[in-house]
Amino acid sequence: MSKTTPIIAITILCSFIFGRLAFAIEVKIGDAAVRIPAPAGFVDLKPVSKEQFDIFNAVVPKTNRLEAAFVSESDAGQLMLGNQPALIEYFSVQSYRPLDTTNLSKSQFSEIRQTLSKEYGVIFNKEDKSVREQARKSGQALSKHLGTKINFNVSGIAPLSVDDESTSNITISLLSKFKMEIEGEQIDFLIASTMCVLLIRSKVLYLNACRKFNDDSDIEWTRRAIKDWKTAVLSSNKEVLSYADGKIVPEGLPMTPEIRILLSGKFDEFKSKGHQKARKVDFSIKYPSSWQKREADRPHIVQKFLGNVDNNGIQPVIMITVQDLPKGFSLVFEDSDKEDFFSDGLKEMTPPGAEYIDGGKTKLDGEPAGWMKYYYYQERAGMHLGMYCLQYVLFYDDNMLAIQCSVGGLDRFRELSHEEFNSYLPLFQNVGINFILDSKWDKPLYSKMWWAAFPVVALMLWLFGLIPTLSTRPLFRTLQLPNNSSAMKSTDIDNVTFSRFDSTDALNSEDVEYRFANQSAVVNLKQLNQQDKQKGTRMNWYFEALKKYATFEGRARRKEYWYFALFNSLFYIVAYVIDVVVGLYSEEFGIGLLSEFYVVATLIPGIAAGVRRLHDTDRTGWWMLICFIPLLGLIILAYLVQDSKPGHNRFGPNPKEMFQ
Repeated sequence: MSKTTPIIAITILCSFIFGRLAFAIEVKIGDAAVRIPAPAGFVDLKPVSKEQFDIFNAVVPKTNRLEAAFVSESDAGQLMLGNQPALIEYFSVQSYRPLDTTNLSKSQFSEIRQTLSKEYGVIFNKEDKSVREQARKSGQALSKHLGTKINFNVSGIAPLSVDDESTSNITISLLSKFKMEIEGEQIDFLIASTMCVLLIRSKVLYLNACRKFNDDSDIEWTRRAIKDWKTAVLSSNKEVLSYADGKIVPEGLPMTPEIRILLSGKFDEFKSKGHQKARKVDFSIKYPSSWQKREADRPHIVQKFLGNVDNNGIQPVIMITVQDLPKGFSLVFEDSDKEDFFSDGLKEMTPPGAEYIDGGKTKLDGEPAGWMKYYYYQERAGMHLGMYCLQYVLFYDDNMLAIQCSVGGLDRFRELSHEEFNSYLPLFQNVGINFILDSKWDKPLYSKMWWAAFPVVALMLWLFGLIPTLSTRPLFRTLQLPNNSSAMKSTDIDNVTFSRFDSTDALNSEDVEYRFANQSAVVNLKQLNQQDKQKGTRMNWYFEALKKYATFEGRARRKEYWYFALFNSLFYIVAYVIDVVVGLYSEEFGIGLLSEFYVVATLIPGIAAGVRRLHDTDRTGWWMLICFIPLLGLIILAYLVQDSKPGHNRFGPNPKEMFQ
């Protein structure tokens, strides 16, 4: 057997063992499990040599716990062979015992990080005495463990710089001088080290990379090593909190003490009634009493509510906006359309450049609404800002109301803003729950000025003699002459001649002959007299105008026109009152559904009656257009009250004389 065979076998065995030991280990800190991957080229010390691990542990301060130590593969090989390792370079992981049971937020850790960043030199100088005392105790522990008298001392610690800093970690480089006396022999040496204080899974860990110092390259080695190792540790413990779960507050989200205090504390109420920017949308919203209420400069922002700013400039804000929508939007966009939009179209409402996270439909005070989460980055005057937002959106009448709940600050603190936003979600959800749309509940049973509308409407109807309509065909049959007669056209009225008869004949005769365009017909006067008596009922004059639905020819006596205008006004008032009482009246537009439908249904007969009334005074129907001229339109009133022009005119025979 060759002499090199045992060495090769040991090398193969060590490679197999070190490959197994190079995998990540898991350490338990309080209720959190943290995975710690071994640095490249290093292995976990504890499985290799429990004795050497205990030596490492002996020099750790009592306030700390050594979670893991990693040595180079060559040192591990020496330990497995029973030899002393060189320990030129090594890594260690420590935790802080007093914080084992405490879950720190990034905001709380930020205070620790800022203190270290600003005063790390002062802190190490203040701890100089305790470090020396710890070194003396470590020497005693080593002496007891190795059975040899060892004096161990730290003669100086020089913090070099803060190498890296973020919301979840801070990295500091150190140069330490040690004195060690072993059985009278004194050894002095320098150790270059880089320490990373890391917040991971709400726990604080100390990652240390150490190397015996010969020159500046050793310090750079520790910096590069700790940077790569920190990245590997964070990657192995990547915390993913998915917001795309269709819920405003994700399940299992812990509530911080600060939010508990806010939710259980006092709330103030803001009401928009009378606020100019609210665009007549009355609503009320509750916000923490400790927050500031502030008016905004922009025209669509009704109000802002500002929370406290933390040390990193992170601030929670609630902002309410009301914007106009196209007129008539609420008439064509029904509740079912709103729900469909909030299910599928919310993503399109995110501001330009915003990163959409999640959204869905909900209800605000019983009205269809939507919510969405997004991250919005913007640059202002050279500052890079970012905020996480939860926004409620509600369409009411022809307005869009939005409640934007945000947490933000500098974009470089995005991780911190993310965590703070996450913690404020229960409060933001409470804002939506307590939102009240007062306009919905405060609608009066009748308009405050309903009584004033009656004379105005009546005057309009009496002046115009018409009401709008969309009808396309007559509602009643027009008045017809007897079967043996022919219809008269106003253009041929001059060709009409009546047969002569004396008064006695007229009283005793039932029929009268008239001629029209060389044709003759007989009018039954008895039948016409009976019809005239029936028209004596005032209500029949209203129906008479409706029967002549689109008849713009002929003449209309005063009785026919003004009784139609009277009953038309009364029916409109009744419809108006019904609208107001049953809630069909819109104060926004000043119209009611039933009254406007009636208005729509009687436009053409109203115009026709007015035109025929002007014909009766020997005036063209085009005079009706004067009604649209302010003040001058009153002239029509004088024409409409005039008596019929005696005899026949260019528009037909006198309707009064035909029955006299």
